[in-house]
Amino acid sequence: IDYRDRSRSFSKIAAWEPITFIRYGSGAPEQINAETVSDDYFSILGAEPLMGRTLTAADDPVGAPLVAVIGERLWERAYGRSPTAIGSTLRLNSFAYTIVGVVPASVTGRSDNAEVWVSFLAFPPRAKPSRSGRGFSAIAVLAPGVDRRTAQADVTTVAKALEQEYRDTNEGRGMEVSSLADEIFGQVRPAISLLFGAVAFVLVIACASVASLLLARTESRRREFSLRRAIGADEKRLIRLMLSESAWVVALGGSAGVLLSMWAGDALLALSPVQLPSFAAPDVDWRTMAFVLGIGMLITVVIGLAPLRTTRTHSLSQDLREGAVEARGGTAGRTLQVIVAGQVAVTVTLLVGAALFGRSFAALARFDPAFNPDGVVSMRVQLPVVAGAQAAPPAQGSSVDAGAASLALLEDLRGLPGVTHAALASSVPLGGQGAIFYSAEGMGPVDATNRPRAYLHRVSPDYVETIGLRVMDGRGFAPTDLGANATNVLVTNALARRFWPGESAVGRRIKNGDLTSESPWWTIVGVVQDANLRGIPQNPTPDPDIFLPFNERSRGFAVLLRADSDPASLIKPATDVMRRREAGIAVFAAQPLRDLVDQQLAASRFLTWLTAVFALTALTLAIIGIYGLLAYWVGQRTREIGVRAALGANRGQLMRMVVGQGLVLALIGVVAGGVAAAGLGRFVETQLYAVSRFDIVSFAATGGVMILTAFIASLVPALRALRIDPINALRGE
Repeated sequence: IDYRDRSRSFSKIAAWEPITFIRYGSGAPEQINAETVSDDYFSILGAEPLMGRTLTAADDPVGAPLVAVIGERLWERAYGRSPTAIGSTLRLNSFAYTIVGVVPASVTGRSDNAEVWVSFLAFPPRAKPSRSGRGFSAIAVLAPGVDRRTAQADVTTVAKALEQEYRDTNEGRGMEVSSLADEIFGQVRPAISLLFGAVAFVLVIACASVASLLLARTESRRREFSLRRAIGADEKRLIRLMLSESAWVVALGGSAGVLLSMWAGDALLALSPVQLPSFAAPDVDWRTMAFVLGIGMLITVVIGLAPLRTTRTHSLSQDLREGAVEARGGTAGRTLQVIVAGQVAVTVTLLVGAALFGRSFAALARFDPAFNPDGVVSMRVQLPVVAGAQAAPPAQGSSVDAGAASLALLEDLRGLPGVTHAALASSVPLGGQGAIFYSAEGMGPVDATNRPRAYLHRVSPDYVETIGLRVMDGRGFAPTDLGANATNVLVTNALARRFWPGESAVGRRIKNGDLTSESPWWTIVGVVQDANLRGIPQNPTPDPDIFLPFNERSRGFAVLLRADSDPASLIKPATDVMRRREAGIAVFAAQPLRDLVDQQLAASRFLTWLTAVFALTALTLAIIGIYGLLAYWVGQRTREIGVRAALGANRGQLMRMVVGQGLVLALIGVVAGGVAAAGLGRFVETQLYAVSRFDIVSFAATGGVMILTAFIASLVPALRALRIDPINALRGE
């Protein structure tokens, strides 16, 4: 409200925050993705309702009726697209909202997955607006004539004024202004840039291949062009002829490429682990077609006019003396050699990139997260507010005993066939945890730069055994450690090393907050191995983890089951067991823990696969280029080879002459490509894990593959040279 009222840089500004609800209705409870938003949110997004209205400022005051806007998919799924949905009750968690509008399916909010929208200022219901709330985002439209830098200065001025007026809640607080494009594409921009670079490299190789073929064809048609000049064709006529021929090649290839991209683009998006928002998803539209048309015109000119210069240096009499197709090398041959060596160099650059990503992914696949995800299934669970609820509670305040219900569920799950260990936790490994600042007994003075911070987990006994953590000192939790006032904790080894290096941390004490806080002391009863519970291959921060006994007041929690067979087979029976005990229980995000680990590696796997596809495409084009050059070279030097054979050159010498030509070009390209790959490696270094951008194995393997490929590509033209009959070759003389 303060920024909206005091800032002059925005024509519109709206707060938003993603949230999840449990929707209770006629069927099983389901988790719903939602957003809390302020009144200008929908107008900023340009979203108009299909029915009813969107949220307004009248929905914000405390005591106003609780209203919600729903998405078209939820409207169809829950209400069968009935108009009577407007004005009906939507039960979310423990509150009843009145539906006032339906927005199109294309509107999924800034979070890109929302199906329900409620008032930001009126959430949570019956809570008064507070200045202490800061964990939200805003979306705004800059006022005319205002740029991002001016807007940042404006909100900084507002923040300083608020700090002076409300020091208790606003000291050191501010707002950062960034473009929506940076927010959406910031994390994926390096991968997109890498993809674009790989595409550009393949495009260069393809153009070089076409140009070399046209150059060779032009060289074989040299007498034709000389005849055209002799009978009156001027330079412009020859240029039009070459451009029209190259235009047909580009048009056919470009059309096929566009059709292929329409299919391949959808396939790549489906395979990609990086999901762009639906409102920013790539598509083949007029801008794409304009870009392709522009590139096509440029390629037409380049590959069409490149061979022209080779036809200017020969007279008709000279061409007639040399024969229709018998060239003596010269400029065209040297140009072809440069083109093929360049193709090899670009191919080597891509191959080195593919090798680096391949070795990086192999290292990731071998990575040990220090817990064992194999054989474990995880599920998120939300207990109903009233026992046996099929819908939301009729009255707020009455509640099921969450502690008794959760522990009873745990006992039921332990009795399932195939379950060897079962545990409850506040969150799933790799699923996100909250952090706290803490203090250790006897620690020295700290400040804002080195204040101890840790990530907090609440877990039941058997958690350590269920996910396969290793206890390094002390013990895990026992049933006697449970309870609302439990004070025993487990910590990871990083915490123990920081405060008690070389000593046992068992029996030592830590507490939430600083040493002077009134929080109770927690006694360490066990130290577990440092584990990647928050990210792979690295936790987002180096902070340690603290495990508290499972809080019996928790209504939402995670269930973890270790099976002696396929863990996915436990999902249905476990869900059925929980719903038999509590019909209103919501079970969602059920999946094997191994899948969560694989999702952390998915981006690296996809990048490796995509780079390999481009590299193999480039390698294929390079093979064609080397083969085409040597075939052309053998054809142009047929008489020379025949003379050499007539003068006593043996098959081995002829073979070495042809194959050596290909290997020399490949070696030049390998060296040039290796240098280029070493220089460009800095752009992909951040995407690599446990592999240097100068990895000698990747460079050596790439060089070996390229040399071997060049050798194989040279064999067919070399064998063709061996079949040349000296008598037939010399007959033209």
